[in-house]
Formats: sequence, structure tokens, C-alpha cells
Amino acid sequence: MRWSLRWGAAVLAAVAAMVTATGQASSAAVAGWRVQKVFKGSHLLDLVSIASSGARNAWLLGLVPNPEPTFVIQRWNGSGWVSVPLPARLRTVIGPWNLGSGIYTSSPRNAWYFPDLPYHAASEAQYAVWWNGTKWTQSKVTARQDLVLDAAVFSPHDVWAFGNTGNSPGYGPALVRRWNGTRWQTVPVPVGTPVTVEGVGPRDIWAVGVSKATVPDAHQTMIAMHWNGSTWSAPRLPVFRTVRKGFPWEATAIWASGPNDAWVTETPEINQQNGYAPPGLILLHWNGASWQTVARSRKISEASGLTPDGHGGFWMTSVNPANSNAGYIVDYRHGTFTTRPAPTLPGYVDAAFGITAVPGTGSFWAIGALVTRKNGPDESAILRYVP
Repeated sequence: MRWSLRWGAAVLAAVAAMVTATGQASSAAVAGWRVQKVFKGSHLLDLVSIASSGARNAWLLGLVPNPEPTFVIQRWNGSGWVSVPLPARLRTVIGPWNLGSGIYTSSPRNAWYFPDLPYHAASEAQYAVWWNGTKWTQSKVTARQDLVLDAAVFSPHDVWAFGNTGNSPGYGPALVRRWNGTRWQTVPVPVGTPVTVEGVGPRDIWAVGVSKATVPDAHQTMIAMHWNGSTWSAPRLPVFRTVRKGFPWEATAIWASGPNDAWVTETPEINQQNGYAPPGLILLHWNGASWQTVARSRKISEASGLTPDGHGGFWMTSVNPANSNAGYIVDYRHGTFTTRPAPTLPGYVDAAFGITAVPGTGSFWAIGALVTRKNGPDESAILRYVP
């Protein structure tokens, strides 16, 4: 799967013409990335996450943060995006709340997300919200102010929630809970705090996160972690010379197909005071015995995500260093990184993130943030790759 053309003015005009009054794009489109749906007048809508399990099942999680946070859920049924009503308690959240993870699905009857919601008085509790095909059900992951950062959903009876305890400036001690269909149980993780997770299967889970030794520190070290069904290990990542003083490399994304095939991206650490990091990207591969450096770039800025492109490579997204509102979609293949501007519409620039595959189709979904070039509202968008 690859970019088949550069998005020029003529293509953008054609895409704009295909967007209907509801913001839904026509199904007839040339191969490549395009804007599939625009949430018109929705500059207050933050799109958080998108996930898919097949051609007729994808889920979108969004948030309207003001004046009181409101969660927005939409589902792709194979022909269009439709709203899925939430319980009244989740439509408007009054009181302390938080959301550190996305939305997850393994089938049309199994979708999950994990809001941190008011519990009593000024306290919060970490909840799981589950769609079973007809309705939403809520359960408490913990009754404390903990936070789920990522999850792995294998079935309605096997769900893993990965997060940290407490409310600290960095990542706190690990919180890993497993749902068996009836209740949540704790899974100890002695090596550290998993932050970004790739669940190959219940006995094969990879993650990047903070080493246990540096959880209490102001500067935390990111490591790779692996669960083999009985124990956690931490295959030691290589150490690289910094691109610039004060910007060490850190693991940011992971993907795996098994215990002997895992991939990790590393980028220069972002300065927390000014939000800046120099360009840089390293792609590593685990072969079951050691990590090998597969490719490097000193031009790609703030790369995120790692999704197989279906042709032996990976999709990622990055930021345009000259315009932080604009972004690129990056395709790595055969040792080479190729960047293209994220698809947009006339009068906007677009930043893309959260690329997810549609299993069995060769297509992909992603989220876009359309920023106006002139006066006017910004928009949120769903992006799609059509093979």
C-alpha cells in the first residue's frame, strides 16, 4: 500500500467536490490518502482515536471539551459513519475527568474505551466502557485516580488495560488490569510502566514504557517490554549518540507480529518547557536475539505511530518543521522513508495521526486536524487510504 500520487490542487478540488452536505465523501475515489469525512463547524471537537477490526467495523472516539466534556462516538458500518448514543452520564461529564487512551475493537460487538470519571465528591475513578453490540456497559478498572494509557482487546472476555497509578507529572508506577469477562484482575509488571502497547495475543504482548528504576525520576528512561504469557522481560534497547545536546533518543512506538519480530521507533526527546525537539528518527527491529538498526533519518520531525503498510513497510505520521499545524504521512519501505503532505482541502493545512489498518482490505483510517489558512474555524476530519 503506497501513495500513488502527490496531492495537487486538481486532486484537492476533486476531493472537495466529493464531500457531501453531511461531510461524507463519495465511495468513488482514486487510490491514495484522502479526506473521507469533515466535521463541519466542529472546531471544538477533538478527535482522539480511531480503530477498526474489518471492512464493516471501525470506531471513532472524539471529545467536546467545553463547557463540560462530552464524549462523541461514531461507528463505520461499511457504508457510512453513524453516531452511537452514549449513556446520559457519559454525554456530559460534570466534575473531574481525564482520558489517556483511545478506543479499541475486535468485532462489531466488542468495542472499549477508558474514561477517568467523577466517582464521589472531588474524586475520580478509572472506568471501562464496553459496547456489546446493542448497549454500553460500565465497570470500574480501579476506584482510584489512576489512568489507563493504552489497552489490548482480544475478546469480550479478555481485555488488558495498561496505565499508571496516581497523578504525577510523569508516568507513575505500573497499573495493569486484565478483564476475564466478569471482573478486573491485577497483572504485576516488575520491569516498568507500559505506555504504548501492541497486543499480538494474550500470551504475546509488546510495549514501550518507563523503566521501573526511573519511574521516580524527573527524567524517565523508555524501554521495550515483552509478556510471554507468564513473565515480563525487557530486551535492552541500543544507546545512540544524541542528535543535539540535551535531546536524548527515546522509544516512542512499537509494533510486533510475534516474540521474534518486533519493531520500535526512536525519536529525540521533546523539551517539556518549549515543546521542541530536533528532527530525527531511528527504526529498530528485534529478531528474537537482538535489536538491529534498520533505518535512520535526520529530516523527519516528531514521528509517531507505527502501522504496517501491507507491503513490508510501515505508515507513520510526522510534523512539518516549518508549520506545526501541517503534517506529513510517512511511508517506510526497503530502507527508505518517503514523506507526503497529509491530505487536506482548499483553504486548510492538515495534520494526520493515529493511522490504523482495516484488516483484510488493504485500506487504512486516520484522523486529521484541518487548520484554516485564513480567518475561520478549524475542522476535524477522518482520513482514509484507498488502495
